[in-house]
Amino acid sequence: MPTDIKVRGQVTLQSSVMPAKYNIPVVLTLIAAGLAGNYFNFPIFLNIDFIFGSIFSMLAFQLFGVSRALPVAALIAAYTYILWHHPYAIIIMTAEVAVVGWLVERRKFGMVLADTLYWLFIGIPLVYLFYHVVMGSPLSSTSIVMTKQAVNGITNTLIARLIFTGYAFFSLPPIMSYRENIYNILAFFVLCPVLVILAYGSRGDFADTDHTIRSTLVSDTLQSKQYLDVWQQDRKKSIDYLSRTALNLTPAQMQPRLDQLRQTDRNFEILALLNKDAVTTAYSPTVDQFGESTIGKSYADRPYISTLKRDLKPMLSEVAMSRYGVPGPRVRMIAPVVVNGTFGGYISGVLKLGQIKDYLDSSVGKHSSFYTMIDKTGSIIMSNRADHKVMTKFTRERGSVTALEDGISQWIPIMSGNVSIMERWKKSFYIAETTIGDSAEWKLILEQPVAPYQKKLYNAYTEKLTLLFIILLGALILAELLTSRIILTIDKICQITQDLPFKILADDTHILWPSSAIVESNRLINNFKDMTDALEAVFTEKRHINLVLEQRVEERTQQLREAKELSEVANKAKSRFLAIVAHEFRTPLGLLTVSADILGKYRNHLPLEDQLEQYDQIRAAAGQISSLVDSVSAYNQQERGDYVLNPVPVDINTFFAGIASDVAKVWSKGHDFSVSIHPECGVYSMDETLLRRLLENLLTNAFRFTLPGGKVSLSVCSEGNLLMIEVSDTGIGIPEEDQSKIFEAFYRSRNVDARRGVGLGLSIVNDAVRILKGSITLSSKLGEGSIFWVEIPLDNSLEVQL
Repeated sequence: MPTDIKVRGQVTLQSSVMPAKYNIPVVLTLIAAGLAGNYFNFPIFLNIDFIFGSIFSMLAFQLFGVSRALPVAALIAAYTYILWHHPYAIIIMTAEVAVVGWLVERRKFGMVLADTLYWLFIGIPLVYLFYHVVMGSPLSSTSIVMTKQAVNGITNTLIARLIFTGYAFFSLPPIMSYRENIYNILAFFVLCPVLVILAYGSRGDFADTDHTIRSTLVSDTLQSKQYLDVWQQDRKKSIDYLSRTALNLTPAQMQPRLDQLRQTDRNFEILALLNKDAVTTAYSPTVDQFGESTIGKSYADRPYISTLKRDLKPMLSEVAMSRYGVPGPRVRMIAPVVVNGTFGGYISGVLKLGQIKDYLDSSVGKHSSFYTMIDKTGSIIMSNRADHKVMTKFTRERGSVTALEDGISQWIPIMSGNVSIMERWKKSFYIAETTIGDSAEWKLILEQPVAPYQKKLYNAYTEKLTLLFIILLGALILAELLTSRIILTIDKICQITQDLPFKILADDTHILWPSSAIVESNRLINNFKDMTDALEAVFTEKRHINLVLEQRVEERTQQLREAKELSEVANKAKSRFLAIVAHEFRTPLGLLTVSADILGKYRNHLPLEDQLEQYDQIRAAAGQISSLVDSVSAYNQQERGDYVLNPVPVDINTFFAGIASDVAKVWSKGHDFSVSIHPECGVYSMDETLLRRLLENLLTNAFRFTLPGGKVSLSVCSEGNLLMIEVSDTGIGIPEEDQSKIFEAFYRSRNVDARRGVGLGLSIVNDAVRILKGSITLSSKLGEGSIFWVEIPLDNSLEVQL
């Protein structure tokens, strides 16, 4: 769990008292809540959403620290891939927790300030890099995302901090910073109303824009349908009139009527009378563009002939390529000539669609809309879309169509995952469709691109979000200034009253109390003044009484106390010393006696090898007794404090190597003993006796408490003006609870069992180091061994040059 960090009067993190068994359930709960916060987002418009998952990422950071919060943040942010169809928000939001955590834990920033710095210097540049450079989003779209995500992130961090503050009041020790609480609350109440107004205002603007688009489409559709229906009915009436006239007139008599109608109605490009075999008998104009006669041409293969013979009603044909004259797409208005209820031929009028195109261009195109008109077969008759060609089948790119109200639907393209979903909205259309003609021969499709409206909204709300971001930064700065001013008096009171009783006891009562314009602060200052006066009076009286009592008691008890203490210390030390020394002498003396008896009784009967073994035991026992006597003598000399330094030139390399060899001969029994003495160690003027005591006792201890086969090593080097000695072993180690007492005289670690020793070795080492004005430290783990480091200052002026 993170610990408390005080920074400029702020506590940036709290220690959690949450039991460890709740860690995993809490983490899982935070992940679930974060995913829900991203799922139940607050949409503004065109897939610009405020999401709330990072609130729970920041809560995880405050509860568990940055290392545990990073995977939580990554899992929570993973939902944005589903929401926005790209992975870059995961990187940005995970980096937010990492950077904020580093700034809070290492640089001691407040959380909200740290998050603000992240978005200013890292978050916003990352959004620009990923959206504009990598995904190719326009700068207008990228700008609104940059400001939106920055405002969203800082707001979520502020909310997370306030939630944690509330949790801390009920679950943690009450050490939350007054400054931070005021700072966060001021920023929150400045930001939230503006954010709520902006969010709901933007949704209202989007709803108005959506309504405008749909109502415009509905209006354009109705007007266009009305115009096209009237236009079509007028042409149909003319063709129908000609078909009835043809019943009583010859083709020659019909020719001038065809010419007359074509001249009076410029919407007809060609008018023709065809017999029941679909061969032209009258035609206006009488020659085509190549000067060839248009009479006698057969159109019997046209697909609409069968329908015309069956229904015997006027109709619009599908778009078809002209077989005669200049090839091109043609749309015809056709009316049958009905003779006694049977098909006797038909009138065909090739329509000019320029008037319709001009109308659609002026009425629909002015709204930046697209129009496409198709026939029954789905072939395009006309369109103002560059990707739609006449006589090709009407198709759309891959996408999804969603039905809306008022007969309007919306088409959204399917794009690759590395494209911002905003670009999908930008390329989407609102669609309205309507049929033209009594038999719905044509269909008019109007499409309104979202892009122009999106651009207007983005431009407007980029400015608003930028303004909101500036307001947020201003609110944070203002909150900092206000909180600093508000708690200035409290900070002074805290400084003055720190250790106030001790200041009064020390007669330091010249206190300059601050003044404040805040009633509560003034009352607090007056209370402290009264308390100080009362404490001063009490302490003065107590001091006088204590002084008198102390003098009397001290006079009567001093001698008894000193005598008693000296007696007790002496008796205890004497008893413990005698018991330990007696025990330590008994073992080698017993060994000496046994070995001497064996040699005395059986010397003539023992092989030479056994005799030598007994001599070795006698020599070892004698060495132990000698070592014990030396230890007691050295302790006694150092304990009296009358040791006089005797510096002599000491060749570090030769001296330490010799001691190591002597100790190994006596104590090493199958140990792996390594000695490393740096060749650059020179000759210095030092006390040889203290150095010998120091090293012999360290090495003896290492061998004594390391089993045969273990490793003991000695390392000596000089660094600057220090002699560095390191003795390490792989022995039984020293329990952690004994390490603080191990240098006391006669103290033996609880795990030494029956091993030899009186507990003076490390005490002698410690005293020698102290006399040499050096230092000694140790590191030990139970069952793994110990390492002792000794540093002894070298006086370079005493260095002996060989």
